[in-house]
Amino acid sequence: GTDLDDHESTYCLTLIRTFEATGYDLESSTSSHSDYEEVSGSFVDLSNADCEVSETSDTTFSITCNDVRGATLTFAFTFISNTQGDEGLEYTITLEEYTFIQDDAQLVLVQSVQECSDTYAYSAD
Repeated sequence: GTDLDDHESTYCLTLIRTFEATGYDLESSTSSHSDYEEVSGSFVDLSNADCEVSETSDTTFSITCNDVRGATLTFAFTFISNTQGDEGLEYTITLEEYTFIQDDAQLVLVQSVQECSDTYAYSAD
């Protein structure tokens, strides 16, 4: 690693919900509620979407949500590192068998990243 590495902090990724929206700015990484209109009936709370976590190796795991309005939403995570010792987490999202309620809508995934070292202390083990 480098001197810039932060080995004291732990960050938590929370997958919150999905919904369809019209008028959502696809060029922006954040949006406010006034920027778009949520399509009625499209909201899915991912904490209630029959999600399962599977560890597939020492460096990979997946989260599969089996009840996203009849579709399956999968997050495949891989812990990575480079030759300088820098580490990170990459993930791929796959959505299968999803049918849009509204044809001109976009699917929005709400997620958050926050520092959570008080809850999960850093460990090199």
